[in-house]
Amino acid sequence: MIKVFKISVKVLALIFASNLLAQKRIFTIDAAIEYALQHNYNHQNSQLEKSITYEKTQEVLTQGFPKINGSLAYQNQFIVPTSVIPGDAFGAPGQLIPVKFGISNSMNANVGLQQLLFDGRYLVGVQARTSIKELANLQVKMSERDVKVLISKSYFQAVMARKSLQSIKESKAVMDKLFDQTNKTYKQGLIEELDVERLQYNVKTIENTILLLETQNHLALSALKLNMGYPMEDSLRLTDDISHHLSEVFQQTNYVDNIENRLESKLAEQAIQVKKYDLKQMRYSALPSLFGAANYGYNSFSDRFNFFNNKWYNFGNFGIQANIPIFDGFTRKSQINQAKLAVEKAEIDKLNLFNALKLQNMNTLLTIRNNINEYKNQKDILKLSEKIEHKTQVKYKEGIGSSFEFANAQNERIQQYLRLLQAELNLLNSHIELKKIQGKL
Repeated sequence: MIKVFKISVKVLALIFASNLLAQKRIFTIDAAIEYALQHNYNHQNSQLEKSITYEKTQEVLTQGFPKINGSLAYQNQFIVPTSVIPGDAFGAPGQLIPVKFGISNSMNANVGLQQLLFDGRYLVGVQARTSIKELANLQVKMSERDVKVLISKSYFQAVMARKSLQSIKESKAVMDKLFDQTNKTYKQGLIEELDVERLQYNVKTIENTILLLETQNHLALSALKLNMGYPMEDSLRLTDDISHHLSEVFQQTNYVDNIENRLESKLAEQAIQVKKYDLKQMRYSALPSLFGAANYGYNSFSDRFNFFNNKWYNFGNFGIQANIPIFDGFTRKSQINQAKLAVEKAEIDKLNLFNALKLQNMNTLLTIRNNINEYKNQKDILKLSEKIEHKTQVKYKEGIGSSFEFANAQNERIQQYLRLLQAELNLLNSHIELKKIQGKL
């Protein structure tokens, strides 16, 4: 009984684990976006770039912190330098007497403190940290938005590919049944062989279409996995209902967009602010900089390497140093002019961006309106093709219509349904672009 119980527990654990894994493979569009925000490689890089930028701004701040360094140095003068002194002091006037000053072995232990007291460029760098951080934050937000747009479009593409494949397979089943019935009728001598051949042509055409759609379905799903950062070898199921998203499109009534609230606009504005700080820093480089320093340590000298038992002599000093720019050969002037031109260029880029965003807004609104009309037209045409198919089917069953007419009507209905799916995809994609420019992603 104990053995049976253990086996039962293991089986239940495996079932639970398999169910858990299966759940991980099922994605709604929101779940796919959430997964991509954690695993998309480009978005991960943008977050790393933000962290790098934050560390750089911290590095700027630390330039004003005290710097403490210790040193331990040993020197061996295996040939002590020789100096000469006048011989007058030693009773040998007119002669130069060689004398060696120094000890063969010396050691120095020292701790030094350095402190920045004033530097105009440092003060500007500290002020610029907020703008630089905000610039990095905006870049991550843009990356996050782009991931949402990319995954939404990839998801819809994969769903549409699957729906197209399912629809064509269902139609093929009906076509196969019709072909089988027609072939049996031909063998009874009631119809011409031409009717059978025409239906066979339609069946082969649908089979080729299925092969094409199977490839498209595989590619669409693989593209979604890649964009999500999902393992390519793992299975993936999509569960979102497209009709829900289509209804959201038609509920959209407000198409107003404020260009200045776009992430691109905010990014351009922050870029200008950073350029202005660069200019300010160039101007402040003309100010003097002030540094303080202090040192304390010990020296020891010996004819032999025996410093542990030798006498050590302490020393200490402190001082202040001012670096005063006087003339740099007009280098600073050139740097300031470059910074001014960079600010002007950033402002022109912003104006150009605003115009581009206005044009993008116009194109997006026109596109979504055209796609709405196209979707409605394709939907009406599909209804007509379904009516035509139904009537030809009735005529065929009543014996007053040919199977060829019915097959052609069915084929036209299939093609029209595929056109409607493409119109739906175009409409959904344009709605995503609309939400993008409205800042709703």
